Amino acid sequence: MRRTFETVSDELLECAEAAASHFEELGYHVAVEEAEIGFPYAPTLVCRRQRTWLAVEVVARCERDRVQEWIAYGKSSGRDFRVALCTVQLTSVSQTDEEMLRTAGIGWYVFANDRLSERVSAGDLGLNVQLPNLASLPKKARAALGAAYEQFGKSLWREGFQSACQAFEVETRKYLRRHSKRMRVASTKGSPTSLDLRRLEKMTMGNLASVFETIQNKNRDDAKILKALKAVIRERNAVVHHKGTAPSERKLRENVPRHMWCLADVMRVVIQ
Repeated sequence: MRRTFETVSDELLECAEAAASHFEELGYHVAVEEAEIGFPYAPTLVCRRQRTWLAVEVVARCERDRVQEWIAYGKSSGRDFRVALCTVQLTSVSQTDEEMLRTAGIGWYVFANDRLSERVSAGDLGLNVQLPNLASLPKKARAALGAAYEQFGKSLWREGFQSACQAFEVETRKYLRRHSKRMRVASTKGSPTSLDLRRLEKMTMGNLASVFETIQNKNRDDAKILKALKAVIRERNAVVHHKGTAPSERKLRENVPRHMWCLADVMRVVIQ
């Protein structure tokens, strides 16, 4: 059953229908020309998936003023809000405008040969993340965090944060193995003992933090790693176990940018 579009011109109807079907296939709930309170315009499509909102404008050309209003709204929304344009011709968006869309995080899709293809991915306008310069990190740290940076570059910031935490866990286990001989941990018998590494590979981030807590002869690097583990563990657990809930989403958006700086910094210590 075809949808009814009241604001889309005849030459763009097929594009609008293809866009609606495309985003439904990606798991979005799609509403046609729905005017939400506060929106600067009623977009062609309003797509929702968990905590992500995507406003889709099916247009004949890129209108900069209209795009800038969407950007301003998205940055003020306080939520995962994205905007994408859909056109039927590559020439509908100039090279200059395409660069503007990329820089701003506005998506762009082109409908041609009965299919919709993504030219520019839509970013989360409501989240402002400026990551540390990856090139400034040691080579091994760049390798460990590279996948996370790529995900952030595609606006997959939750997945990127999870990848960075996983890389930190892996390198922390390696750190414990390298330094286990010098470490003395508290024992049930009262006297310090050597570190037991037999269950190391199965330890969660919380387990690793507990191990660092019990080290009796901590040096400065040990203390820094412990501080980082304790700093990120709540949001790490939220992104793994409570993804999509409103309370965890608020905390993630508030803390992930800061946590990424923490992880980049501690990687200088944990990878040596």
